[in-house]
Amino acid sequence: SLAVSWLSTQSIESFLREKMDGNFPGLLNATSQRIELYYAQRQLDVETFARSTVVTTSSARLSSPAAEASRTELQAYLSYVLEHFPQYEALFLLDPNGRSRLWVGAEVEFPAQRLVQAARVTEPRVDEIEWIGGRRVQLASVPVLDARERRVASLHALVEIGGVESLLQVEAAAKNLEISIVGRDGATLVTAP
Repeated sequence: SLAVSWLSTQSIESFLREKMDGNFPGLLNATSQRIELYYAQRQLDVETFARSTVVTTSSARLSSPAAEASRTELQAYLSYVLEHFPQYEALFLLDPNGRSRLWVGAEVEFPAQRLVQAARVTEPRVDEIEWIGGRRVQLASVPVLDARERRVASLHALVEIGGVESLLQVEAAAKNLEISIVGRDGATLVTAP
């Protein structure tokens, strides 16, 4: 009786392990594809925002006599974008030296050196998730070019981390399965809610 129970337990465990081993690579692949598409869209969003006439023209004028009107126009445009794109917590412009020119949305106290680093963006990118001011943040960044293709500013979007967390949820997975995003240092950055 004990031997039969042990064999039954081993058979069930073996069966479940085979099912999980067969499903797990597919679950990881599907999750990976969702994340890649999500970030490709975030990068495309920010590129589109930065290429709008309002952003390119007004950003170039932030140091001119028309600065106040340009700031007002930018504020209205970025507020509109933020309202219609819940994937972002904030949108902000930095000058080439990393000084904030305009900020719309959730305030985050970035260290000055991090803003200088962000302002050096030369092509569209989505940075890694990082801890700043006791919270997880992620930036999607793009340079802002004027009519002569000179870099006059950089536009940054603070990605809403909850959207990333939701991508890690796997409906078909077992209740004990948890998928996480781990940073280069091995620290867990995001886990499915």
